[in-house]
Amino acid sequence: MAKREKNKMAAPLIFTDDILNNTEQCRRILEKIEEFSASKSRAFLQIIINCSGGSPTAAFAIFDSIKRLGLETETIVQGDASSAGSIIMLAGERRYITRHSSFLLHDPKFLADGWHNERDYREMADELKAITRMYAELVSEKTGQGIRWVRQAMRKVRRFYAQDAVKYGFAHKII
Repeated sequence: MAKREKNKMAAPLIFTDDILNNTEQCRRILEKIEEFSASKSRAFLQIIINCSGGSPTAAFAIFDSIKRLGLETETIVQGDASSAGSIIMLAGERRYITRHSSFLLHDPKFLADGWHNERDYREMADELKAITRMYAELVSEKTGQGIRWVRQAMRKVRRFYAQDAVKYGFAHKII
């Protein structure tokens, strides 16, 4: 786990809603990350998360933006990091969780509205498989858990409270 320099300031970014794709909210978050990077601030990005989920593609866009820009990042779960919130949590070089918080891991899901034919459902299933694979690979890489273990936990819909979140590598420390 990377250590932060003493007296280094945090630039907080707070997630308290679902992370939705193609929305004003997602665009604003990505803009804030870009602005922070462009500011050449000596501060680190501190992301405080209380998020019950949302779009995995939006969460991956935020994760990838942080990593692409090489931002020093600290993530703190203060409440809930479910679904898309868990992807954002894993963007931190230093990942913390508060004592009464949790981290939720599950297979990604789609909401299919409108009329669809068989081909549409096959395409959605293929896309869902790809997102599930990316999510499992990310969790495995960041936690040190094997892909098989991660996939099993995702299938069960598993909630990890603070102690287990640290035990299984989702967080580095309870604060």
